[in-house]
Amino acid sequence: GNDSLCCMSVLPYCPPVNTDRPTPRQEACSVAFEHMLRHTYHLYESEEEMQRREEVLANLSVIIRDWIRSLAQRKDVSYGDGGGRIFTFGSYRLGVHGPNADIDTLCVAPNFVEREDFFSSLHTRLATNPRVTELQPVREAHVPVMKMYFAGVQIDLLFAKLSESVIPQDFDILDKKHVRNVDEKSVLSLNGCRVTDQILKLVPNIDAFRTTLRAIKLWAKRRGVYSNVMGYFGGVSWAILVAFVCQLYPNACSHTLMAKFFKVCTEWHWNERLPIMLTRIDDSDPSVPVWNPEKNHRDRQHLMPIITPAYPAMNSTHNVCESTARVLKEEFRRAYERVCRDIENNDMRLQAVPSREEVEMVWQPLFEPFPFFTSFKHYMQIDIIADTESSLRTWAGYCESKLRTLVLNLEQVPDVEIHPWPSSFSHTVQRTRHVPVPNKPDERMSAEVKVFATSFFFGLKFASLPRDPRSGNQSINLATPVSRFITQINHWAEKKEDMEICIMHVTRKNLPSFVPLGGPKRKVTEVEANVAQSPSAVSNGTATPTSVAPVAPTVPPAVPPPKKTKSESEVLTQQTQQRLSTSEYRSALVGNGCLLAFDAECVFVFRLLFCADGNPPPSSAPSSESSDPVARAPVNLKKPVIIKLKS
Repeated sequence: GNDSLCCMSVLPYCPPVNTDRPTPRQEACSVAFEHMLRHTYHLYESEEEMQRREEVLANLSVIIRDWIRSLAQRKDVSYGDGGGRIFTFGSYRLGVHGPNADIDTLCVAPNFVEREDFFSSLHTRLATNPRVTELQPVREAHVPVMKMYFAGVQIDLLFAKLSESVIPQDFDILDKKHVRNVDEKSVLSLNGCRVTDQILKLVPNIDAFRTTLRAIKLWAKRRGVYSNVMGYFGGVSWAILVAFVCQLYPNACSHTLMAKFFKVCTEWHWNERLPIMLTRIDDSDPSVPVWNPEKNHRDRQHLMPIITPAYPAMNSTHNVCESTARVLKEEFRRAYERVCRDIENNDMRLQAVPSREEVEMVWQPLFEPFPFFTSFKHYMQIDIIADTESSLRTWAGYCESKLRTLVLNLEQVPDVEIHPWPSSFSHTVQRTRHVPVPNKPDERMSAEVKVFATSFFFGLKFASLPRDPRSGNQSINLATPVSRFITQINHWAEKKEDMEICIMHVTRKNLPSFVPLGGPKRKVTEVEANVAQSPSAVSNGTATPTSVAPVAPTVPPAVPPPKKTKSESEVLTQQTQQRLSTSEYRSALVGNGCLLAFDAECVFVFRLLFCADGNPPPSSAPSSESSDPVARAPVNLKKPVIIKLKS
C-alpha cells in the first residue's frame, strides 16, 4: 500500500495509509520484540502482583462507599444503594502497566458530595488507615488528585461530582449526559476514564497496540520525555499517539508499528500545529466547550495538539511549551534516523527468523537512556526543602506542579535553551534550626540538623552571550524570570515555615553527588543568609521576597580577572563573614531585595547586584564609591555562587 503521509495534512483524522498484512518475518520479529520487553526490560508484572492490585482496588472501593454513606447520614440525605463508584483509567485500564506502576483511579460521587469533603473527611479517613502511607493531597494541580500508597500499591485518586443524586451499579461512564452540568474539575477527572475506554474502542488491534505502547512508554521514560506536568507528553498523550499510528497501519504487528510510530512523529506537521485525532470532534452541544482553535485563542496557542477522543474533546498536551516541543521533536528525529528508518527499510541485519538477541541488538540504541547530566555545561538546580518527609511530599507536589511556569518564564530570555528533566532526586541537606536544649525542655538553641530535600534540574544552553565592557565577562541575567517564579511559589496559601525552595546555577563539574555521574562531593558552593522579612516592607504592604533567584550563569571570561592579593582576600573574607553574622545587616539586605555572590573559596563578595524584581538596586544601596570594602568588591567573579535570602 501507499506509505505517503501527504493525505494527513488535509484531513482532521486519517484513514489507513497502509493495510498490508505482516509478513512471516515481521511476525517473528514481533514475537522476539515482545519477548525482549518481557524478559530484558521486565515490563510485565506477575500474576501475584495483579491479584494484589485487584484486592487493593476492592478495599479502596469499600472505603469510598462507607465514606459516602457516612456523608449522607451527616447531611441527612437519602441515596439508597447508589453510593460512589471507583473507576480505573490510564495504563492499568489500558492493560499496559508494569511492575510497581501506579493505578490511576477516579471516585465518582453523587451531587451531595463536595470536593472539599474529598480533601477533608475522606483524607482524614485514609490518613488513619494503617494500610495507607505517604498520603499527599495535591489540590492545586490542573486535575486535583490525592496520591497515596495503599498496601504498598501506588494510587492516584481523582474526584468527580455528578449532577445525579444516585450512582447506579450499571453506570455508563461514556454516556455524554454525565459531563453536563458538572464543574470543570469534574469534567477533567471524568475525561481520564472516558478517554481510556474510548481509545480501547477505536484501536483496530488491541494486542499490537498494547505491546507498542509498552515499548513507547519505556523509550519516553528513558529519554526523559514522559511527564505531562513538566511539559512533555503524559501517559494519555502517548496512548492516543500510539493508537493513531495503529489506525494508520491497522494490520501491522508491533515490530512494524514501532518503526512507523517514529516515522509519523518525525514527519508530522507539528510546526503547522496540525492536531493528532482518533475521531472527529463532537461539538453538537454548544453549552459544553470543546477544543476548537478557530473559536478559542488559547487553543490556537497549543504547539503539539493531541486531542482526546471522548466527549468533550480536549487537548491532552496543553502543557507543551517551546522548550519541551523542541526536545520532543529532536527525540523523534533521533529515534527514526538512528534506528527506525533502517527497520522500516527491512533491515538486513535480521535473519528470517530472528532470535531475541538479534532483535535486541537492533533495538538497543533506541532505548539508550538520555545522558542528561553529561549533555550540558550549565544546569539550573531547584531544591525543594522541608523538615519532615510528610511536609516535603506536600510542598514538592505543589512546586512540581508549577515548574512548567518557571520554564515559561525562562523562555522569555533571548538566546537561552531550557531542557527540563522530569526525574527528581531525594537527599538531605543541613539547615540551622532552633531545637530544645538537652535536659532543658523550656530552652532552645540553634543547631545544624538534617532536613529532607527533593531536587529537579534543567539543562541550559546559551546561543550567544553579551560581553560586559567593563569586566570582559560573558553573562546572561536570569534573575527576573526566576524571581517571578519564586514569588509566586512563596505566596501559596498552604506554605509552612519549614518549606523553602532554593534555585541555583551549577556547572557540569560541580553537579552534586546524589545525581548520576555527580560528585565527588563538592566544596561548599552555597552561602546561605537566613534573613527575617523586613518589618517596614510588611507594614507598607509591599511584598518582600522570601527567597531570591540565582545569579545568572556566567561563562568564564576570555581574559581571567586580576588575581587579588592574599591580604586583601583575607580582609574581605573576614569582613564579609562578620557582616553575614549581623542580623541588622541581613535585614538591610532583604529590605533592599538584593543578592550577594561569592567565589568558590568565599574570598570576596559582589556589591549589590540586582533586586528580586529584576530592577536596578535601590538608591539606598551602597555605591561603588563607598569606602566599605564589601561594597567595593569587584563584580568579575570567576565562579559566582548564590547567597539565598530566606525568611
